[in-house]
Parts: sequence; C-alpha cells; structure tokens
Amino acid sequence: MLVEMKNIVMEFGPTRAVDNVSITIQPGTVLGLLGENGAGKSTLMNVLAGSYQPTAGEILLDGKKVVMHNAKVANRHGIRFIHQELNLCGDLKVFENMYLGDEISRFGLLKKDEMKAQCAKVLERMRVDIDLEAEAGQLNAAEMQLVEIAKALLCQSELIIMDEPSTALSTHEIENLFTIMRQLREEGVSFIYISHKMPELFEICDRYYVLRDGQLVAEGKFAEIDEDGITELMIGRQLRDEDFSHHVCRATEEVCLQVEGLTSAGFADISFTLPPGGDPGGHRPAGLRPGRAGRRPVRRGPLPGPDDPQRPGDPRRAVHPGLYEEGGGHGAPDAQGAGHPQRPVHLRQPVHGLFEYQVQGRADQRQGGEGPLRQAAEGHVHQGRGSP
Repeated sequence: MLVEMKNIVMEFGPTRAVDNVSITIQPGTVLGLLGENGAGKSTLMNVLAGSYQPTAGEILLDGKKVVMHNAKVANRHGIRFIHQELNLCGDLKVFENMYLGDEISRFGLLKKDEMKAQCAKVLERMRVDIDLEAEAGQLNAAEMQLVEIAKALLCQSELIIMDEPSTALSTHEIENLFTIMRQLREEGVSFIYISHKMPELFEICDRYYVLRDGQLVAEGKFAEIDEDGITELMIGRQLRDEDFSHHVCRATEEVCLQVEGLTSAGFADISFTLPPGGDPGGHRPAGLRPGRAGRRPVRRGPLPGPDDPQRPGDPRRAVHPGLYEEGGGHGAPDAQGAGHPQRPVHLRQPVHGLFEYQVQGRADQRQGGEGPLRQAAEGHVHQGRGSP
C-alpha cells in the first residue's frame, strides 16, 4: 500500500505543531522518522493514525484521498499505531487482547476457538511462540511488543507505526524484533520507526525523514548518510563547530549511592556508583529500579549508602536513606508495562529523618510538625547543595 501525506498542518490553538509536512511511504519499506523531542513526530503520526484531525492537508492511500476520522477508520484502512506505552489489558488473555474491539461472536457469544485459531496463525507467521491463554500482564515487555505487532497483522495492517519500540528491550530482544520486521517487510508490510537510537535506525530502516520545529528539513536514504550527518540535521547545527574548551567540569568524587553485585529477578551482578545529581544512564535491565527501591527482594549484593551498607526490604526502608521512586511504589515490573508510566529513580537529601530535600528545592514532611524542624530542614538545604 502506497501511503502519502501531503502538506499536513496541525495546529493546537496558536501553536503550529506540524507545518506543511509531506511524506511518502512505499510498500515493503521501513521508514525512519527522526527529530528532537517536540519536533512533531508523534503529532504527525497521530494524524496518520486518526487520533488527530489535521488543520490542513490530505492523506492518500494508493492515490485515493481518505479521511481518518478516528483510529478505528485508520485500522480499517490497514494503518496501526503501536504507541510507546503499550495498550494491552493486563487482566485479559493474549488472544482476547488481540481481538479486543473486533471480537468474533454469534448470538452474543464469543467464538473463542475461532479467535484462538486465527491468532495462532498470525503468531506462526511471525515465528513467535507465545501462550494465547496467558494473561497479558504476565508477559515481559518484549512479548507485549510482539503481541501488539501480531494484533496489527491480525487486522491485516499494511503499515505499522512504532514509537520508540526498543525502550524496554534487551539487545537480544531488539535483534529478534528486527528479524520479524525484516520478514514482514519481505511480505509487503511497511513500517514507520520512531527512535532516538541511531544504530537501530541505521540497521533496520531504508529511508529517513527529519523533522525540526514541526517542519520537514531533510529526507533520503540511510545508506547515503552517517550518524553525524543525521544528528546535525536534527539539531540544525554542525557538531564540529561546538567548542567544549570553556565548559565547566562538574565531575565530583563524592558518591551518593554505591551498588555492588546487585542480583534479583530479571537482572544479575549489577554494580554502579552515583554522584550527587547523577543518572546511571544507559539501558536499565527490566526490574532494576523496583529491586533498588525495595519492592523486589534482593537475592545478593550489598547496597551501601553514603556511610554504611543497607538492604531495603520494602519501599519505606528504601526511602529512609534518601532513595525514592517517582510516582509511588506500584509501577510495572518493566520500563513499559500494563498501562503504568515509566518511573525513574531519583535521590533526595535526607534531613534529620523527618524531611527530604527534593529536586524542586522544597522539604516534604514525612512526620512531625512545623516550626523549628522545618526551619532546620530549610537551613540544611541552603547550606548543602544550594537552593535551585
């Protein structure tokens, strides 16, 4: 299926998020959509997937103009958007998720055997072994991603849009995903792949489109450009012109958190140190954050704080030395899960065990009252790392 978006404009009040953008997706290709955060990538794809109605412009499928009134209409036209936050219902079985909203029924009764048979054919086509009777909430992030793709194929989708699909996947799982994408590409299925990970884009994508500030600034073949060239197109300046000689080095030998040989379900032998205001960065194995925040039992490995080792057995014990997990203690076991947002770990500065200094520069009261204690907490903040 040939998909064309011509002169698309998307405005939200006075803000023009997409400004006169035109792209073409040929059948059986993988298109990389690039741009900095806020460049308009997801907005443009939401227009294609029927979530937004464009202010101006048109969409053509095989040369015929179509209006994507909503996501259901886009799905009927063979376009499926797999969002970064996966949309599976954790309490439903895999085959029920795959047919959610399009169930096969007769006289008000679901024809489950027929539904499972059709789902099994799709998974066999993908060469994937997933238990159709398993609840979606029991799957890991990689399996959830594959179920989303299988759901798209079940609906005979010819264009699958994937927004940051590898966020919660390991290297092996990413390779498996790419193998399936290449296989489907050979069968004529097209993909739009949104990612900030350059090696992945160069490995799996055929062509690229680059957005900056809502406008299309470049397009071409990945084989004819390198990573530096793509990056310069995204940010609008040449990296070689950057002068880092006058940048202040803020490195410090002080350690707020030291983890040695941490082992639990989903990860093993993890060691790192974290300075004040630091972020370990990189790919975090599934389940690492819940283990450190006390929600998952630690099988092996001391977790020293600034002064002495401690092994949190629950989130309340983890909070006491100044570690907390943003958004509460009930996140999904993976970075992407059953409808739960990602919850990064941040550090607070403990103050007398009663208050904790937050990044925003205020002291939150854990217990106790006002008056001298709050003044002491605020004084500690100003004498410590300073007020923001």
